[in-house]
Amino acid sequence: MEWKTQKRKLKGIIINPKFQLSITGYFLFIALVILFIFYSTNLIFFLKIEELGRDLGLGKGHIYFQFIAKQRNLLNFIFIGTSFVATVVFVISGVILSHKIAGPFDKFCKHLEKLATGETMEDVFCRKGDYFQEVFALFNRHMDTYRKKISNPCKQDESQ
Repeated sequence: MEWKTQKRKLKGIIINPKFQLSITGYFLFIALVILFIFYSTNLIFFLKIEELGRDLGLGKGHIYFQFIAKQRNLLNFIFIGTSFVATVVFVISGVILSHKIAGPFDKFCKHLEKLATGETMEDVFCRKGDYFQEVFALFNRHMDTYRKKISNPCKQDESQ
């Protein structure tokens, strides 16, 4: 497939807000579920090791519990930072993925509209890395066949 180089613009990344925001919402939901699972497992871990200390008969002020409290605070601090980064990565990934779907679809719909109004008979091209390149290639093959038929209608009549 032939590529036409088109620069991507950050300001035009949201092409189809309803679709793209729903995809990004799914990514955000998945990130939050994963983070909840990780936080829950850490919480269960610390509750279990505190229970172990109580079963050993250690008092609340024992250095063992102080150590556990410091480790829990450190892990919570690290968890908050990494959770923020992971959530941002998931959201940005959702926006980028949805753009790579919505962009070609939007371009294809606009091209079909131009075909319907007779503004163009040209092929339609997508950017390298976009999804649905095979649809563009198949459509262009169809357009080649169509252009040949309308440019030489006599040949079509002879074949019948």
